[in-house]
Amino acid sequence: MRSEIILFIFPLEDVMEKLASALHRQGYRSITAKNPDEARDRMAHLPFLGPDLVITHVELMPLVREVIEPIAADRVPYVLLTDEDVESHSKTVLEEDVVGHVPWPYDADALIECMAVAFFPAQRGSFPTISPFVLLQTLTAERKTGTAVFKRGTECITVRFRDGRVVGAKGVAGTPKDVLFYVLTWSDGQFRVVIEPVSDADEIGEPTESLFLSGMRRIREGKQRS
Repeated sequence: MRSEIILFIFPLEDVMEKLASALHRQGYRSITAKNPDEARDRMAHLPFLGPDLVITHVELMPLVREVIEPIAADRVPYVLLTDEDVESHSKTVLEEDVVGHVPWPYDADALIECMAVAFFPAQRGSFPTISPFVLLQTLTAERKTGTAVFKRGTECITVRFRDGRVVGAKGVAGTPKDVLFYVLTWSDGQFRVVIEPVSDADEIGEPTESLFLSGMRRIREGKQRS
């Protein structure tokens, strides 16, 4: 059994029990509650401060935060269950403490994928603690699907990956490949990884392994010229 404690707050008990059972089979321990008030009562009787992660519906998140913030010693990440139309919740699912979301009909495998990244040590951080190259290589090796957001000053680059393949990059001028090569040169800035469904569209059209090799070759050549 894993050591992380998950607080699962959701009004539909049958859905919550199905997903909590799937998590349990993967070794996750969860405390379930149908609403924020019930969650507050259950947490009050436990011998530890705050959960390590919260799963809840996107519309309950403001009320859940009111329960969690007074008892949590550190920032608590959220995985959100959303309506089928994720666009209607686009602002919320991109908030800093949201590490992933699963749209209706709440596939258990998709939720487990979110959990894997939520507890992945490099889910968010800064450079040079980990380089953009190492971060993207790790997401590729673990066959993740989602987005990596890189920020430095006023620049913000989003890299899209699907089943471990880098399929898109945008945020500055240039082709998606140029944008990816550019972010690989960063030695400072911040990043966050969000596991979420992404489009099948492959804007790069090149195997990720050869893409990384080309990017690192460009970086070495640039250093030799400078």
